[in-house]
Amino acid sequence: MNTYDSNLVLNQIFDEFIVKDIQKKVDVGQTTSSDEIVDCLTKYVCKHYNIYDSCVTPKISNFYRKHKTFTRFILVTISLVYSPHSIKEMTKKYEFNKSLKWEVEHIVPQNQNYNKFNAKNTRLKNRIGNLGLLSKDTNVKISNQSFYKKNKWISENEKVLKVNEVFHITKINLSKADIIKREERINKYIFEIFLKDNGSLLRGKFREYFADC
Repeated sequence: MNTYDSNLVLNQIFDEFIVKDIQKKVDVGQTTSSDEIVDCLTKYVCKHYNIYDSCVTPKISNFYRKHKTFTRFILVTISLVYSPHSIKEMTKKYEFNKSLKWEVEHIVPQNQNYNKFNAKNTRLKNRIGNLGLLSKDTNVKISNQSFYKKNKWISENEKVLKVNEVFHITKINLSKADIIKREERINKYIFEIFLKDNGSLLRGKFREYFADC
């Protein structure tokens, strides 16, 4: 039976900051199967989410500051799992494992000139429903621009990612209801990836990756 270094496998898929955060919060070591790595990733998710029979809810409220690395992990994983391409193909194309290449960006910008957040609902801006996954190059160009202008700058390669399907919406601005609805959808993806049928969706992707290596 082959033995694999889980950390080495994770570094082939995720950037070093994500891997270090996983190592910090979950016991990761030698493994004999891809399923054991998926078990580690599920434990990592459970550190941040409440788990129920058919859904998840976040334990954290601010996904941008202290938990930005975890947020990037979630957004990258959703992008990998819901792609018709394999993890190996996606990693080669998007280089999610390269440090500082991909960043978490606000969809409705933090700049108050462009959004309708007030003191009562300002926390919505740092919820996962208002965070997308963009390359650093794109993020530098569009930081704090309006949703409409961000839509113009984002590349087609970025828009096809599952987590960025919000950028197909043809609106000038997103509403608070749009952000809440998107968070509910992301929570649904998290349940389907890590927990539904014992995480069979993610296990299938990782088994394919191991077989391809």
